Amino acid sequence: QAPYHLEDMSMTWQPVRSSGIQSNILSGMAVKIDLQEQIAELKEAQCEPHAIVMPAASLADLVSGNDEESVAVLSFDEEESHLSLCHEGLLFARTLRIGGDYIDRIIAEYCSVSVEEAQTLRRKLPTGFLLAEIDSLSKDEANLLQAIHEGMRPLVQSIMMTCTMVEAEN
Repeated sequence: QAPYHLEDMSMTWQPVRSSGIQSNILSGMAVKIDLQEQIAELKEAQCEPHAIVMPAASLADLVSGNDEESVAVLSFDEEESHLSLCHEGLLFARTLRIGGDYIDRIIAEYCSVSVEEAQTLRRKLPTGFLLAEIDSLSKDEANLLQAIHEGMRPLVQSIMMTCTMVEAEN
């Protein structure tokens, strides 16, 4: 299901796995106006694009195609996240409309700070903070950790749902 009229979408597809009697197809859609804006920005920067690749699908290039085990690659951005599932090549790619901006809003709400302050807090987290025992944290740190967990919940749920769906199909 697409949230736009099909005439407003640019669509592509590629086979990702074939057996003797069946082929799995990965399809991708993007809003045409968004692609046109990207192309215009690239041309303005003196670039001549010949192809635009879906961010989620391009993550598969980070994984060796020879891996016998399945691998998931996640790119977490400010506005959205990109997930690529690979097993002997690209198996499934998805853009998730959850990113750092959403988590910043949850942090701001939980911690009673501005969204800008929340973004600074998120970006300056010490290594291992997300794995900390809540009892070992101050009240403010515990509140921040709970906010981050709550903010990440939809992202984690989307990833789990995607992995479950892909596993059931394969």
